[in-house]
Amino acid sequence: MIRMTGSRPRLVVVAVTVTFLVTLGAAPFHAAPQADKQNNGNPSILAAVHDVEHSIASVQSTVDTLTTKVDALGQSQESNVRASAPFFAAGGIGALLMACPVSNVSDVAHMVRIQLVTGQTISAEQTINLAAGASAQVVTGQGQGNLAYCKFTALDGTRSDIRGSLTVGGGFTVTLVVPAD
Repeated sequence: MIRMTGSRPRLVVVAVTVTFLVTLGAAPFHAAPQADKQNNGNPSILAAVHDVEHSIASVQSTVDTLTTKVDALGQSQESNVRASAPFFAAGGIGALLMACPVSNVSDVAHMVRIQLVTGQTISAEQTINLAAGASAQVVTGQGQGNLAYCKFTALDGTRSDIRGSLTVGGGFTVTLVVPAD
């Protein structure tokens, strides 16, 4: 049995403990020797990572293209236009009268351009200041034996501010109403 007296044993325990902790703390900082200096990693993992990078780049390119197209839609010059579907308007003796009634469904007055288009020609056009909630029928024409439609443009608003249609009839009778989209 060893018997120690005094402060020497404590000093040895402290010294051994400090040496152990320093060795333990320094271990991660020593680089392990490389067995192969041209370590290219696992080729199949590297190929998979390369494929993922390529896929991400492709997805990013597609998202960029779609963003550009969606932004262009928001800048369309036609966002303030409504038009009716075309209707064949017979000409001659039995020609029917056509009109383009329009309503302002917003809470403020708007300048509205109304056009009656027959064939590829604007046969009648008028611009009016239409009060909030008001309606007007300002463009009339007679069938000319070709397709006709009405075009409505809210000059100081959007297409959601107005509603319109192409009406076709004779005398005081409306025989057809074609709403504008």
